[in-house]
Amino acid sequence: MNICVSSTINWNPGDEFIRYGVLYLLKKILGQEHNYFIWNRNPDFFKQGWKDDSLKTNFWSNSLQEKDLPFMDLFVLAGTPEWIGNPTLPIYQEVQRTKKPFLLLGVGSGRPLDQLTPLENEVLQNSTTLVCVRSAGLAQELKEKNIHAYTLPCPSLFCHSMDNQKGALTGKIGFLLQSSSLLNQQSDLRFVQEFWKIAPNPHYELMASYIDEVRENYKQGLACSFSFEPRDYFDMYKKCDWLVTTRLHGALSSLSCGVPAVLLADEANVRIQSTAALYKDILPVANSLQQALDFINSPSFGGVLPAYSLSGKAPHKLVLYSKIQGKIAAFRQNLSLQYTNLLQEFFKRYEKQTA
Repeated sequence: MNICVSSTINWNPGDEFIRYGVLYLLKKILGQEHNYFIWNRNPDFFKQGWKDDSLKTNFWSNSLQEKDLPFMDLFVLAGTPEWIGNPTLPIYQEVQRTKKPFLLLGVGSGRPLDQLTPLENEVLQNSTTLVCVRSAGLAQELKEKNIHAYTLPCPSLFCHSMDNQKGALTGKIGFLLQSSSLLNQQSDLRFVQEFWKIAPNPHYELMASYIDEVRENYKQGLACSFSFEPRDYFDMYKKCDWLVTTRLHGALSSLSCGVPAVLLADEANVRIQSTAALYKDILPVANSLQQALDFINSPSFGGVLPAYSLSGKAPHKLVLYSKIQGKIAAFRQNLSLQYTNLLQEFFKRYEKQTA
Protein backbone atom coordinates (compact mmCIF):
# COMPACT_ATOMS: atom_id res chain seq x y z
CA MET A 1 0.00 0.00 0.00
CA ASN A 2 1.21 3.52 -0.83
CA ILE A 3 0.36 5.95 1.96
CA CYS A 4 0.40 9.73 1.55
CA VAL A 5 1.03 11.59 4.82
CA SER A 6 0.50 15.35 4.87
CA SER A 7 2.97 17.00 7.23
CA THR A 8 6.05 19.25 7.18
CA ILE A 9 9.77 18.61 7.34
CA ASN A 10 12.30 21.07 8.79
CA TRP A 11 9.68 23.70 9.46
CA ASN A 12 7.50 23.11 12.52
CA PRO A 13 8.86 20.47 14.95
CA GLY A 14 5.34 20.07 16.31
CA ASP A 15 4.17 18.79 12.91
CA GLU A 16 6.96 16.23 12.94
CA PHE A 17 6.11 15.02 16.44
CA ILE A 18 2.52 14.53 15.31
CA ARG A 19 3.71 12.65 12.22
CA TYR A 20 5.87 10.32 14.32
CA GLY A 21 2.84 9.52 16.46
CA VAL A 22 0.53 9.00 13.49
CA LEU A 23 3.03 6.66 11.84
CA TYR A 24 3.28 4.68 15.08
CA LEU A 25 -0.50 4.16 15.06
CA LEU A 26 -0.69 3.31 11.35
CA LYS A 27 2.12 0.76 11.55
CA LYS A 28 0.51 -0.76 14.61
CA ILE A 29 -2.77 -1.22 12.71
CA LEU A 30 -1.57 -1.83 9.14
CA GLY A 31 1.82 -3.44 9.69
CA GLN A 32 5.31 -2.41 8.63
CA GLU A 33 5.34 -3.41 4.98
CA HIS A 34 3.80 -0.30 3.42
CA ASN A 35 5.35 2.64 1.56
CA TYR A 36 5.09 6.04 3.20
CA PHE A 37 5.29 9.27 1.19
CA ILE A 38 5.14 12.84 2.45
CA TRP A 39 2.96 15.62 1.13
CA ASN A 40 5.26 18.36 2.37
CA ARG A 41 3.51 21.55 3.48
CA ASN A 42 6.73 23.34 4.40
CA PRO A 43 6.09 26.97 3.34
CA ASP A 44 9.27 26.81 1.26
CA PHE A 45 7.10 24.82 -1.17
CA PHE A 46 4.40 27.50 -1.39
CA LYS A 47 4.26 29.44 -4.62
CA GLN A 48 4.52 32.87 -2.98
CA GLY A 49 4.61 32.37 0.76
CA TRP A 50 1.28 33.19 2.38
CA LYS A 51 0.37 35.49 -0.50
CA ASP A 52 -0.26 32.31 -2.50
CA ASP A 53 0.06 29.21 -0.31
CA SER A 54 -0.73 26.79 -3.12
CA LEU A 55 2.04 24.21 -3.40
CA LYS A 56 4.50 24.48 -6.25
CA THR A 57 3.85 21.98 -9.02
CA ASN A 58 7.52 21.04 -9.51
CA PHE A 59 10.41 20.87 -7.03
CA TRP A 60 13.48 18.75 -6.33
CA SER A 61 12.51 17.61 -2.85
CA ASN A 62 11.93 13.89 -2.25
CA SER A 63 8.28 14.69 -1.57
CA LEU A 64 5.02 13.95 -3.34
CA GLN A 65 3.92 16.21 -6.15
CA GLU A 66 0.36 16.50 -7.40
CA LYS A 67 1.11 14.20 -10.35
CA ASP A 68 2.00 11.42 -7.86
CA LEU A 69 -1.30 11.40 -5.99
CA PRO A 70 -3.13 8.93 -8.28
CA PHE A 71 -0.89 6.04 -7.21
CA MET A 72 -1.56 6.63 -3.50
CA ASP A 73 -3.90 4.16 -1.76
CA LEU A 74 -4.48 5.98 1.52
CA PHE A 75 -4.37 9.68 2.42
CA VAL A 76 -3.57 10.93 5.92
CA LEU A 77 -3.49 14.43 7.35
CA ALA A 78 -1.19 14.18 10.38
CA GLY A 79 -2.53 16.74 12.81
CA THR A 80 -1.82 20.47 12.35
CA PRO A 81 -4.17 23.44 11.91
CA GLU A 82 -3.40 23.30 8.16
CA TRP A 83 -5.97 20.66 7.28
CA ILE A 84 -8.03 22.78 4.89
CA GLY A 85 -7.08 25.43 2.36
CA ASN A 86 -4.69 25.63 -0.57
CA PRO A 87 -1.83 23.48 0.83
CA THR A 88 -4.09 20.42 1.00
CA LEU A 89 -6.45 21.18 -1.92
CA PRO A 90 -4.93 18.59 -4.33
CA ILE A 91 -5.46 15.86 -1.73
CA TYR A 92 -9.13 16.76 -1.33
CA GLN A 93 -9.54 16.77 -5.09
CA GLU A 94 -7.94 13.33 -5.44
CA VAL A 95 -9.95 11.86 -2.55
CA GLN A 96 -13.19 13.19 -3.99
CA ARG A 97 -12.33 11.78 -7.42
CA THR A 98 -11.38 8.29 -6.21
CA LYS A 99 -13.19 7.93 -2.84
CA LYS A 100 -10.02 6.40 -1.41
CA PRO A 101 -9.76 6.27 2.41
CA PHE A 102 -8.91 9.57 4.02
CA LEU A 103 -7.78 9.98 7.64
CA LEU A 104 -7.54 13.28 9.51
CA LEU A 105 -5.84 12.48 12.82
CA GLY A 106 -5.25 15.06 15.53
CA VAL A 107 -6.21 18.11 13.50
CA GLY A 108 -6.67 21.38 15.37
CA SER A 109 -8.17 24.80 14.94
CA GLY A 110 -6.76 26.77 12.07
CA ARG A 111 -8.60 28.58 9.33
CA PRO A 112 -12.14 29.63 10.32
CA LEU A 113 -14.65 26.97 9.35
CA ASP A 114 -16.64 29.51 7.38
CA GLN A 115 -13.80 29.23 4.87
CA LEU A 116 -14.61 25.56 4.19
CA THR A 117 -15.13 25.14 0.46
CA PRO A 118 -17.99 23.01 -0.93
CA LEU A 119 -15.37 20.42 -1.98
CA GLU A 120 -13.85 20.22 1.51
CA ASN A 121 -17.26 20.06 3.12
CA GLU A 122 -18.32 17.22 0.85
CA VAL A 123 -15.12 15.22 1.34
CA LEU A 124 -15.28 15.60 5.12
CA GLN A 125 -18.82 14.20 5.07
CA ASN A 126 -17.83 11.15 3.00
CA SER A 127 -18.23 7.75 4.64
CA THR A 128 -14.68 6.99 3.47
CA THR A 129 -13.30 9.87 5.56
CA LEU A 130 -12.43 9.66 9.24
CA VAL A 131 -12.10 12.97 11.10
CA CYS A 132 -10.50 12.97 14.54
CA VAL A 133 -9.83 16.36 16.14
CA ARG A 134 -7.94 17.40 19.26
CA SER A 135 -10.52 19.88 20.55
CA ALA A 136 -14.11 19.33 21.68
CA GLY A 137 -14.93 22.85 20.52
CA LEU A 138 -13.76 22.11 16.98
CA ALA A 139 -15.77 18.88 16.94
CA GLN A 140 -18.88 20.85 17.88
CA GLU A 141 -18.24 23.42 15.14
CA LEU A 142 -17.92 20.60 12.60
CA LYS A 143 -21.10 18.96 13.88
CA GLU A 144 -22.97 22.18 13.13
CA LYS A 145 -21.82 21.71 9.53
CA ASN A 146 -23.06 18.09 9.48
CA ILE A 147 -19.49 16.74 9.69
CA HIS A 148 -18.96 14.03 12.29
CA ALA A 149 -15.66 14.26 14.15
CA TYR A 150 -14.26 12.19 16.99
CA THR A 151 -12.45 14.03 19.76
CA LEU A 152 -9.22 12.49 21.07
CA PRO A 153 -5.94 13.90 22.40
CA CYS A 154 -3.29 14.52 19.76
CA PRO A 155 -1.43 11.39 18.54
CA SER A 156 1.88 13.20 19.13
CA LEU A 157 1.77 11.49 22.53
CA PHE A 158 3.09 8.43 20.65
CA CYS A 159 6.01 10.19 18.99
CA HIS A 160 8.56 8.45 21.23
CA SER A 161 8.75 4.81 22.25
CA MET A 162 7.62 4.06 25.79
CA ASP A 163 10.29 1.33 25.82
CA ASN A 164 13.02 3.95 26.09
CA GLN A 165 11.95 6.24 28.89
CA LYS A 166 13.78 8.67 31.14
CA GLY A 167 16.18 7.08 33.60
CA ALA A 168 17.57 8.51 36.85
CA LEU A 169 16.65 11.93 38.16
CA THR A 170 18.94 14.78 37.17
CA GLY A 171 17.76 17.70 39.30
CA LYS A 172 17.13 19.85 36.22
CA ILE A 173 14.12 21.63 34.79
CA GLY A 174 13.94 22.16 31.03
CA PHE A 175 12.50 25.37 29.59
CA LEU A 176 11.23 25.41 25.98
CA LEU A 177 9.94 28.93 25.44
CA GLN A 178 8.90 30.97 22.44
CA SER A 179 11.18 33.96 22.20
CA SER A 180 10.24 35.58 18.91
CA SER A 181 7.17 36.06 16.75
CA LEU A 182 7.73 33.59 13.96
CA LEU A 183 6.09 33.75 10.56
CA ASN A 184 2.43 32.68 10.87
CA GLN A 185 2.79 32.17 14.64
CA GLN A 186 1.60 34.61 17.26
CA SER A 187 3.27 34.13 20.63
CA ASP A 188 3.09 35.80 24.02
CA LEU A 189 6.65 36.89 24.82
CA ARG A 190 5.81 37.48 28.49
CA PHE A 191 6.93 34.00 29.55
CA VAL A 192 10.35 34.08 27.94
CA GLN A 193 10.85 37.64 29.15
CA GLU A 194 10.20 36.38 32.68
CA PHE A 195 12.85 33.72 32.12
CA TRP A 196 15.37 36.22 30.75
CA LYS A 197 15.21 38.08 34.06
CA ILE A 198 16.43 35.00 35.93
CA ALA A 199 20.17 34.67 36.39
CA PRO A 200 21.65 31.67 34.54
CA ASN A 201 21.44 28.61 36.76
CA PRO A 202 23.00 25.14 36.35
CA HIS A 203 19.69 23.51 37.28
CA TYR A 204 17.92 25.05 34.26
CA GLU A 205 18.22 23.69 30.72
CA LEU A 206 17.06 26.17 28.06
CA MET A 207 15.91 24.76 24.71
CA ALA A 208 14.71 26.28 21.44
CA SER A 209 12.55 24.80 18.67
CA TYR A 210 13.32 27.39 15.99
CA ILE A 211 16.55 28.99 14.89
CA ASP A 212 14.85 32.38 15.35
CA GLU A 213 14.62 31.58 19.06
CA VAL A 214 18.28 30.61 19.22
CA ARG A 215 19.19 34.02 17.84
CA GLU A 216 16.99 35.80 20.39
CA ASN A 217 18.40 33.81 23.31
CA TYR A 218 21.98 34.47 22.24
CA LYS A 219 21.19 38.19 22.11
CA GLN A 220 20.28 37.83 25.79
CA GLY A 221 23.60 36.10 26.44
CA LEU A 222 21.89 32.74 27.03
CA ALA A 223 23.05 29.53 25.40
CA CYS A 224 20.35 27.01 24.53
CA SER A 225 20.02 23.49 23.16
CA PHE A 226 18.78 23.21 19.58
CA SER A 227 18.62 20.69 16.75
CA PHE A 228 17.08 20.71 13.29
CA GLU A 229 16.29 17.01 13.91
CA PRO A 230 13.18 16.82 16.15
CA ARG A 231 14.10 13.38 17.51
CA ASP A 232 17.12 14.93 19.24
CA TYR A 233 14.74 16.71 21.61
CA PHE A 234 13.84 13.40 23.23
CA ASP A 235 17.37 13.19 24.64
CA MET A 236 17.21 16.83 25.68
CA TYR A 237 13.97 16.23 27.60
CA LYS A 238 15.39 13.18 29.35
CA LYS A 239 18.24 15.26 30.75
CA CYS A 240 15.56 17.04 32.80
CA ASP A 241 13.06 15.99 35.44
CA TRP A 242 10.39 18.39 34.16
CA LEU A 243 9.73 20.54 31.11
CA VAL A 244 8.13 23.99 31.32
CA THR A 245 7.05 25.12 27.87
CA THR A 246 4.88 27.48 25.88
CA ARG A 247 4.73 24.91 23.07
CA LEU A 248 1.85 22.43 23.13
CA HIS A 249 3.78 19.83 21.15
CA GLY A 250 6.87 20.49 23.22
CA ALA A 251 4.82 19.40 26.23
CA LEU A 252 3.29 16.41 24.47
CA SER A 253 6.58 15.15 23.04
CA SER A 254 8.09 15.48 26.52
CA LEU A 255 5.24 13.42 27.98
CA SER A 256 5.89 10.80 25.32
CA CYS A 257 9.35 10.34 26.89
CA GLY A 258 7.88 9.95 30.36
CA VAL A 259 9.09 13.44 31.34
CA PRO A 260 6.28 15.43 33.01
CA ALA A 261 5.52 18.85 31.57
CA VAL A 262 3.76 22.06 32.53
CA LEU A 263 2.27 24.13 29.71
CA LEU A 264 2.42 27.93 29.86
CA ALA A 265 -0.57 29.72 28.32
CA ASP A 266 -2.85 32.65 29.03
CA GLU A 267 -6.43 31.82 29.92
CA ALA A 268 -7.52 33.67 26.76
CA ASN A 269 -5.56 31.26 24.56
CA VAL A 270 -8.56 29.12 23.62
CA ARG A 271 -6.67 26.97 21.11
CA ILE A 272 -4.09 25.84 23.66
CA GLN A 273 -6.50 25.63 26.59
CA SER A 274 -9.09 23.54 24.71
CA THR A 275 -6.47 21.07 23.49
CA ALA A 276 -4.73 20.78 26.87
CA ALA A 277 -8.10 20.13 28.55
CA LEU A 278 -8.14 16.64 27.03
CA TYR A 279 -5.07 15.64 29.08
CA LYS A 280 -6.78 16.11 32.44
CA ASP A 281 -4.33 15.73 35.31
CA ILE A 282 -1.19 14.81 33.35
CA LEU A 283 -0.71 18.24 31.75
CA PRO A 284 -1.34 21.24 34.01
CA VAL A 285 -1.55 24.69 32.42
CA ALA A 286 0.07 27.63 34.20
CA ASN A 287 -0.10 31.34 33.40
CA SER A 288 3.31 32.30 34.83
CA LEU A 289 6.70 30.73 35.37
CA GLN A 290 6.22 30.85 39.13
CA GLN A 291 2.86 29.11 38.89
CA ALA A 292 4.46 26.43 36.72
CA LEU A 293 7.06 25.82 39.41
CA ASP A 294 4.32 25.76 42.04
CA PHE A 295 2.68 22.94 40.08
CA ILE A 296 5.94 21.03 40.08
CA ASN A 297 6.32 21.49 43.84
CA SER A 298 2.71 20.63 44.65
CA PRO A 299 2.36 17.32 46.54
CA SER A 300 -0.99 16.78 44.83
CA PHE A 301 0.70 16.90 41.43
CA GLY A 302 4.43 16.29 41.38
CA GLY A 303 4.86 15.32 44.97
CA VAL A 304 8.27 16.87 45.54
CA LEU A 305 9.89 18.35 48.60
CA PRO A 306 9.96 22.17 48.26
CA ALA A 307 12.89 22.79 46.01
CA TYR A 308 12.28 24.09 42.50
CA SER A 309 12.05 27.87 42.55
CA LEU A 310 13.04 30.85 40.51
CA SER A 311 15.74 31.53 43.09
CA GLY A 312 17.66 28.60 41.65
CA LYS A 313 17.77 26.44 44.76
CA ALA A 314 18.95 22.91 43.97
CA PRO A 315 16.08 20.38 43.98
CA HIS A 316 15.68 17.65 46.55
CA LYS A 317 14.71 14.12 45.65
CA LEU A 318 11.36 13.85 43.85
CA VAL A 319 9.48 11.63 46.27
CA LEU A 320 6.48 10.90 44.06
CA TYR A 321 8.04 11.39 40.64
CA SER A 322 7.27 7.82 39.57
CA LYS A 323 3.60 8.40 40.41
CA ILE A 324 3.11 11.06 37.74
CA GLN A 325 5.15 8.97 35.31
CA GLY A 326 2.75 6.10 35.97
CA LYS A 327 -0.21 8.38 35.24
CA ILE A 328 1.39 9.41 31.94
CA ALA A 329 2.02 5.77 30.94
CA ALA A 330 -1.55 4.74 31.83
CA PHE A 331 -3.02 7.70 29.94
CA ARG A 332 -0.96 6.81 26.87
CA GLN A 333 -1.93 3.15 27.03
CA ASN A 334 -5.62 4.01 27.23
CA LEU A 335 -5.35 6.50 24.38
CA SER A 336 -3.53 3.94 22.22
CA LEU A 337 -6.43 1.54 22.73
CA GLN A 338 -8.97 4.21 21.74
CA TYR A 339 -7.09 5.07 18.55
CA THR A 340 -6.56 1.40 17.71
CA ASN A 341 -10.26 0.59 18.05
CA LEU A 342 -11.28 3.67 16.07
CA LEU A 343 -8.92 2.93 13.16
CA GLN A 344 -9.70 -0.77 13.05
CA GLU A 345 -13.43 -0.06 12.89
CA PHE A 346 -12.87 2.49 10.12
CA PHE A 347 -10.86 0.12 7.93
CA LYS A 348 -13.42 -2.65 8.45
CA ARG A 349 -16.21 -0.33 7.30
CA TYR A 350 -14.17 0.76 4.31
CA GLU A 351 -13.51 -2.84 3.25
CA LYS A 352 -17.23 -3.64 3.43
CA GLN A 353 -18.11 -0.59 1.35
CA THR A 354 -15.60 -1.42 -1.36
CA ALA A 355 -16.08 -5.21 -1.39
